[in-house]
Amino acid sequence: MGMEMDPRELTDHEQSVLTDAISLYKKYRHITHGGDLFRMDDDGMNVKFGYVSKDKQEGIFAYNSVLETVRTTPNRFYFAGLDANKQYTIERVWPEKLKEYTPSILQQTDGQVFSGEALMKYGMQLPVLLPQTALIYTVKAV
Repeated sequence: MGMEMDPRELTDHEQSVLTDAISLYKKYRHITHGGDLFRMDDDGMNVKFGYVSKDKQEGIFAYNSVLETVRTTPNRFYFAGLDANKQYTIERVWPEKLKEYTPSILQQTDGQVFSGEALMKYGMQLPVLLPQTALIYTVKAV
């Protein structure tokens, strides 16, 4: 894994964020290297994708806001590739602290259990986010 930056030019905060990002990558690389990739881009305003393990026991999903939404709220985030008949816990793993315009459901989702069917069919309403904001979620079968 390589990074396009000179570590000597990073601020302390940037170094901390980079260290956390590399740790997150290492923790879940068994899924990104051995799982199935699902691209879910839909409107050019965001980049969405996920990786799900071959046995559908766990996955990691990313939502990346590229441009500010022209809607009142962004489109729903629909998960993909899960087993509709399994139950999954969901946890936001990035960022640890999220700047939101207003409080949202995101603070309530960590540790909650949803069926694979609900996550894929009904998804999750995301709040209005600042452009260039990334959210990363993990799901794990219970």
